[in-house]
Amino acid sequence: ILLPAISTADHLAVFYSLVYRSTYVFNFLFAAVSVALALTGIFIHNPNIKAAFVAAELLIIISILVTFYCGNTLQWHRRWLEYRRLAECLRHIRILAPLGSEGPIDRPERNIDVDGQDWVNWYAWSLRRLIPLPDRTVDQAYLAAMREAVRSAEIAGQVAYHNANARRIATLEYRIHHTGQLLFVVTGCMCVAFIVLYLFGAVPGNENPHKDLVLGGFTFLTALLPTVGAALGAIYAQGDFKTVAEQSRRTAKRLAMVDKILADEPLDFARLTDRIQKTSDIMMADLEEWQTVFRTRPLSLPA
Repeated sequence: ILLPAISTADHLAVFYSLVYRSTYVFNFLFAAVSVALALTGIFIHNPNIKAAFVAAELLIIISILVTFYCGNTLQWHRRWLEYRRLAECLRHIRILAPLGSEGPIDRPERNIDVDGQDWVNWYAWSLRRLIPLPDRTVDQAYLAAMREAVRSAEIAGQVAYHNANARRIATLEYRIHHTGQLLFVVTGCMCVAFIVLYLFGAVPGNENPHKDLVLGGFTFLTALLPTVGAALGAIYAQGDFKTVAEQSRRTAKRLAMVDKILADEPLDFARLTDRIQKTSDIMMADLEEWQTVFRTRPLSLPA
């Protein structure tokens, strides 16, 4: 009952996350590329070549507008969040159903704050009702099997995922943030160097045959570098990498703590049920925090 539904929801969530992220990365970076094409006109005086560069810039702008329109019309952002929520709710059912628990799913129309996700709750509840209660004796062997299944199939995988995700996102956050800062610092240094050279009379004058190339190159770089830095800053803000990395790190620690408790304490049905419910609560809290971060970040056009 659960496997086809989980697989479908998970694959759709992955697909829409890829197109959503690819769209905003494409839009912000290629907005900088369009600026580079426009600035290239400083060096081009042939009308035919200049027209080709203007056409290329127009094509990039149209591509940005088309991807933005498609993303908003087809609601990639909303579908990504809702399919991810559905997949996570169904994943939790697989460890809670053998204990007779209903799972961390709000009943449809109960929570008025998430009306847009009401279909998610309805669908998850519909599948939950199809799963029968476990029909067997809850003995030590059953409890041991349940504990091992939760630790190996759920907690271990989630801890490994969040640890790897925290490292990967932290590395990405560091590189994007510092690259953007470096571009602005380099631009500032170039401006200072130009002013110093001008004060000392070292800037090429009208008699210098390379004057246009030097001054044009300076204008090109001091305009393009901050633009690329701003594009990286926009990607950094849209992805909120620092928050995501910290959240994954915190979730991994909390799950590892529950796993240690499960491994050390004696088997008892009420206690085991509470620990598994706690595992589900931790993962749902992570999902809610993650959705809170990204719910307010739909696709937007570069400024």
